[in-house]
Parts: sequence; structure tokens; C-alpha cells
Amino acid sequence: MPSAGTVYNTQNFRNILYQFSTSTISASWHGFEDQQSSVKSYEIGVYEDESNTLISRIDSVSMSNYHTFKYLELKNNYSYYVKVQAKDAMHHASQNVSSPLVRIDTSPPIAVKCQIFDNLHIQPFFMKKQNKSLGIQKAVMKGKVSSKKNRIYRLRMDILQKLQFNTLKFRIGNEVMVLSVYQNEDSTSSVEHQFLPIYEGDIDFEIMISSIEELLEEKIQIRVQQCKSFATSTSPLMIRQLNPGLLSVCSFLSDPESGIARVLVGAGTTRGGYQVRPLSPFSKFNHGLIKTDIPHGSRIYLTAVATNNAGQRSIFTQEVTIDHTPPMISNVNVKIHNADNFRKSMEKNFSSIGNTTELSITTPLGETHLRVGWRASEEESKLLRCYCSVDPWQASSVRNWQHSVNDTYCEISNISFDHGTKVFVSIKCINAIQLAGEETVGPFTIYHMSPKAKRASISFYPDNQYTVLETQPKVQVQSNLTHVDFTWDGFEDAAGNLSYETRLLKGDTIIAPWRSVGFRNSAQRKTPGTQKGDTILLEVRAINNGGYKSQVINTSIVLDNRPPIIAGLPASYDASKGSYNIKWPNVFSSSPYGSTIYLISAGSSGGSSDILSPVSTMADQIDLEWTNDRTQNEIFVNILAFAANGEFSRYDTKFLVG
Repeated sequence: MPSAGTVYNTQNFRNILYQFSTSTISASWHGFEDQQSSVKSYEIGVYEDESNTLISRIDSVSMSNYHTFKYLELKNNYSYYVKVQAKDAMHHASQNVSSPLVRIDTSPPIAVKCQIFDNLHIQPFFMKKQNKSLGIQKAVMKGKVSSKKNRIYRLRMDILQKLQFNTLKFRIGNEVMVLSVYQNEDSTSSVEHQFLPIYEGDIDFEIMISSIEELLEEKIQIRVQQCKSFATSTSPLMIRQLNPGLLSVCSFLSDPESGIARVLVGAGTTRGGYQVRPLSPFSKFNHGLIKTDIPHGSRIYLTAVATNNAGQRSIFTQEVTIDHTPPMISNVNVKIHNADNFRKSMEKNFSSIGNTTELSITTPLGETHLRVGWRASEEESKLLRCYCSVDPWQASSVRNWQHSVNDTYCEISNISFDHGTKVFVSIKCINAIQLAGEETVGPFTIYHMSPKAKRASISFYPDNQYTVLETQPKVQVQSNLTHVDFTWDGFEDAAGNLSYETRLLKGDTIIAPWRSVGFRNSAQRKTPGTQKGDTILLEVRAINNGGYKSQVINTSIVLDNRPPIIAGLPASYDASKGSYNIKWPNVFSSSPYGSTIYLISAGSSGGSSDILSPVSTMADQIDLEWTNDRTQNEIFVNILAFAANGEFSRYDTKFLVG
């Protein structure tokens, strides 16, 4: 009886664990011997492992020690083996010898991307500090990660203090890599790395940090997350540009059936090219660095070739644009909403491309919200995050940065600055290579108080035919009934930049509603529907850029174009030793608006003033010094009575002397 030999699951006298063909399976063998007679033939068959079902059999294979079964219908993800039995010339048969199992894997490697990370926990670690050198503190954190094969893990470290460097070294297993440090809005820092272990067990890691400040162990937290749910992707490479000339590349490729045998990654300046990096393997964690000196804005094309243990290959291509510049921020828009204690809403809008326009922000009597929108342009690499802040300094090295809602919008609440403080709004966006673009707009003036009107006053410019300067009228009066001209002064606001509104009333009736005159402190308003003798009330109030209104100040003016009334009683005179006293107390009725001014002249004939040149007086009599030469027996007197509105009446008379 022949002795048993050894059977392999390929025709090349070696074994494999996987194959992708579903129509063929091979076997080879040696060591089957017969001491009495020679081995004449072999009986071989293919069996499915789980059910031991015979798939195909050859009764006699002679003069050969290998064979390939063809035209089979093998199933994916099933295991098969080949049985071989030798027969001698006397038809004695050896024992059946089975080959090792070969598993069918018809699917090529796939790219995977984690959708949900789970099992977050704080990883205990050991921290070893080194002595400061050149003012820099260095420390090494050591720990372990318990991993499973073909699972994606994410390791995150939070440093709850400020770091001055944006990269650090990270070692996992025997591999050392450079990771980017992300600066958070609260001056803390974060580091994150994803990896796909190729074997199970504990993996040692080390994180090497440098800082100008003292590193405190209680300020550092390390967390490990395991992927709970992942999806297939067309982009297996996680590419991060660490600086203008260095790319960090990690591949995330998986093959659940047979596993990944090798991954080759190349890079070039043309699609499918390898001018930058030849097609070659990365480390066992499929992480590597690619150095390049190509110009800003140039593209690098990466090719990843993954082969599984069944021999199936997948080819993936990705591209990245080299970035040497920070993001560009433009079209800044600021919107402010303030609700004071009376629940009155005020809003202001501001759009700016430059920094020269002043805008107002209303800050609480109650609550204030500042909303900032902008456009961030980053054509080469992607935006990671944006921040915003409000500060009283245009250039500041220490800002209270707040994380934005998204890459184009930010909200800041509970602003607390003194009334009149000028502040600046800053936006900062960081791209994937940690280059930061910053834009500051303003100044914006904080308002939470109304302008003061305690010292404010109004003055009219009466529009009269004649200006009467000598009188102080009881009330302001003018003869023009169509409009009023006026000015004001004395409103105060620490923030400055006041605008004004005016209004006219006749009694309780508004004849000219509130109207803004901008920043001017004078105005002209029409007075529709007024008649002579009407009293007009003028109101003025100041408004600051925050929307707060001052108290209203007011004054009145009478519109009356009537001249003094001639009462009808004559003037008189008394003569005494060459002196004449002319009186006219009852010639004109008294004015209700104040004193009347008289312009009196006298002459030897009507219209002349050779005896008395025109004299202005508020009295109702005047002494006339005149020596009569006996040839003149009449004195002609002319009196003009001017009211406060500039209108006048004329009275002419003559006296006989002799």
C-alpha cells in the first residue's frame, strides 16, 4: 500500500490562504511512495470545507504530480481543500491526504471612512519631563492602545494650556510621524490621529511635546475612540499638508475577507505620474511623509495600489493642491441686535471691505447679540475652522477668540463695554496647513445710553422783511408764514456722532412730522396750513448711532405778518423857549409780541428831514431842538413804527409853529 505524501493547494508546491478565482483550483503533491510496486495514479477531488461536500473529482491522474480543476463554481467567502489518494499497480490505495484550506475572495480591497466613533475613554499615560533647554520645556507622554485588526481608531490629545508650536512628534509602534497641533479658540490645543492596525493587541505610543511654558500633567488628556460605523469611500488617503513642502499621508484600506497584503503609494505632478515619489510601500501602519518643493497652487496627484492576500488589486487616485498662503477673508458683514429693558429692538447693519467706516453696536441695557458674516476663500487647501472676536484694539496679540458657527458665520453675545467705547471685530480662519488669515473691521462704537439734552437749546433765524435788533420780544415772531429756519446746540454724547430729528406742531396738531436732518445742527421746515397769528411749536431730539434718542427740547415762534395798527389818535407837540417836544403815545396800538421801535424824522416840507434826521427810539416822544427864523411856520413829522416781526406802519403829520 502506498505511503501518504504532502498536498499543496497550488500547482507550485506551496500553499496559499486565499485566491480570487471561482472557476479553478489547483493542487500539487509529492512524497507518495510504494516500496513493493510503483505508484501508478492519483485520485483527487475538491471539497467544500464546512459541509465536506465533494465539488469535483478526477479518478485517475497519472504521470503528473499537479493538477488544476477548471470550470468550477466556487462561492465567495467559502473555503475549499483538495484530497489526494495514491494507487499502486495492484490497485492498493494510500490514505487520503488533504491540502490546507484556501478561501475564495472575489472582492478587491476597499477604501473605508469612519462615520461614527464610539467607546470614548480617557487613556492613562505616563509623562516624563526633560529639563528646560534654551527656554523650551520638552515632555514625553507614553501609553498603550488595545487594538483589533482592521478597526479604525482615533487618538486625540487635548492640551488645556497654550502651546507655541503647531507640530509635534507622535510614535505608534515603531513608527514616528509628525502631527499638526490645532489651536482652539480658548487658547487650548488639540492633536488628532486616525490609524488602522494590521494586527491585534496592545500598541505602545509616545507623544513628544515642546512648550515655552511649564507643561502640567493635569492639563493633558488623551482619549481613544474606536470606529463604530464606517462606509466605503473612493478616497482612501488622508492627506494633510504640514507645511509648504511636506505632506503627511495615511491610507485607510481594508479587505474583510482576505486582508491587505500590501499598499503602494506614489505621487507625481501629472495624473498617474511618480515624479515626486515612486510607487512604494509606506510603514506597516500605512503612514508616510512626502516631501515636495513644487510652487504654490500646483497639484500633486497621488496613486494608491492596494493588493489583498487573494491577489486582487484596487487602484485609487487622489489629488491635492499645494498651499503656501492663508485663507482670504472678505465681504465682512456685521449685524447687531439690542433689546433694552423696555424690550425695544434696535438693529444696525454694516458691510465693509475696508476698515475706514465707523459703525455702531448697541450694547445692553438688556441683551446684545453681534452677528458676523464673511466670505473665506481657500482654493488650495480646505478651511478647518474660523473664529471671531470683539476687542477695543485694532492690533492685539491677545484676543478672546470665539469659535464660529460655521466657516461664514459667527455669533457673539453679552458684550460688556462702557458706553462710547470703540471696538474692532476680527475674523480669523485657519486652513488645513495651519496658515491663518485674519481680517479686522471697525471701529464700531458701543452705545447703551441716550444723548444728554440738559444743556441743549434752540434758536430761530426769523425770516422778516426788516431785522429789528434793538428789541427783546416777549415771544419769537416772524412775518414769513411759509417756513421757519432754526439751529440748535448743546446735545452731548460721549460717543459722539449724533444725528437729529425735528418736528413742528400747531397746538396739538402735527403739521410737519419727525424728519431726520442727518448730522447738521440747523434746518428749515415748511409750515403748511398756518395763518397769521398762529403759534408754531418746534421740537428737536438727538439720536446716536446706537438708535438711542435723547429727551425732546422745544421752543415756539409766532407767525404773523401784520404791521403795527394805527389807532387813529393824533400826535402832539409842546413848544418852550425854542424847544419842541413831539409826542405820539396813542398813535399806534401796542404790540402783543414786545416793544415797538420808532424811526422819526422832521423837515420843513413833506418827506424832508432838514430839521431832524431819522432817529430810532423806543420812547413815544422826542425833544426837537430847532430855532424858528419866523419864515417857517410848519413842521412836517414822519414816524415809522416797526413791530418785532419786522413789519412797519407809517404816520405823517404837520404842526403849525410861529
